[in-house]
Amino acid sequence: MDRTAPSGTFKLNTTALWAGQWITLSQRATDFGDAISADSKITRRVDWGDGTTVTLGAAAEAQTKQYTRAGRFTITETLTDEAKNVFKIAKTVTVTVPGTYKLSRTTVYQGVQFSVNVSNVPVGTKSIIVNWGDGTVTGHAGRNGAIGYYFLKNPKTGKRVSGNLPIKIAFQNTYGYSSYQPVGTMKVLSDTTKPVVKVNKPAKPSRASSWRTITGTVAETQSGVQNVYATVLWANSAGTTYCLTPDRKWKRYATDKQLMTYCADKGVKLAVSKGKWSLKVPAGVGKGYLLAWAWTWDWAENYGEATRQATITKK
Repeated sequence: MDRTAPSGTFKLNTTALWAGQWITLSQRATDFGDAISADSKITRRVDWGDGTTVTLGAAAEAQTKQYTRAGRFTITETLTDEAKNVFKIAKTVTVTVPGTYKLSRTTVYQGVQFSVNVSNVPVGTKSIIVNWGDGTVTGHAGRNGAIGYYFLKNPKTGKRVSGNLPIKIAFQNTYGYSSYQPVGTMKVLSDTTKPVVKVNKPAKPSRASSWRTITGTVAETQSGVQNVYATVLWANSAGTTYCLTPDRKWKRYATDKQLMTYCADKGVKLAVSKGKWSLKVPAGVGKGYLLAWAWTWDWAENYGEATRQATITKK
């Protein structure tokens, strides 16, 4: 009568991995056996420790398993020969969720930037991927830091994005990618208004000296604006026309194409502070006709503009 149990061992490619990664159990024919029963007659049943099991085929040398949650799991293989003699092998694997991550804010207007702040990134992390919930997935270096993003249009449909969007993150190392982990839900608000731009009227608009500094305001109560752009046109009494270039120099022009190329395509970039902006105009303006044109886009790409013009009769 056979009272001798089989014996054996198995190998794991790792004993520490992240949720969502795959572990590989390896066992060749030389890794187990029995004094009487042939290898093909030995039943090999693996309990993965998370409530799932598998029976290895007679010729199987490897089996993979994905753990979907964190925890410590004991992998137990039971070898049973033809006489029902039993031998058990057990090894423990630790499954963790990598990194720490948090949204910099949870509500934004369309076009407004925010970030996923990532810390405690494990050593050996090769890359990080973020699923933003709007159809976009981005890849980043595997290190601590802020990953910036903004919502505006769906990359597939081109339609503006709004509503509650779930943001998820995953990490990659030698053993592959972890499963996506929830970062949080971003509430994206629709920006339905255009910025209101104004060019202030100076106290004495007929005087050239009143236009040495042009001021104005911009109001945007939703996504907001960062800059205003301005172009100033001046025609002297002889009808010669000039425009103010982005580097704040007067440039003579004769056609609309020259106007756009020299000055109006980009405009002078002006900072906005507490809803106000100002532009220092270089010397050169005299009697004639002047037009100041200011425009901007809010973060949601809504456009607003304003103009002010004056006939200058005095210095």
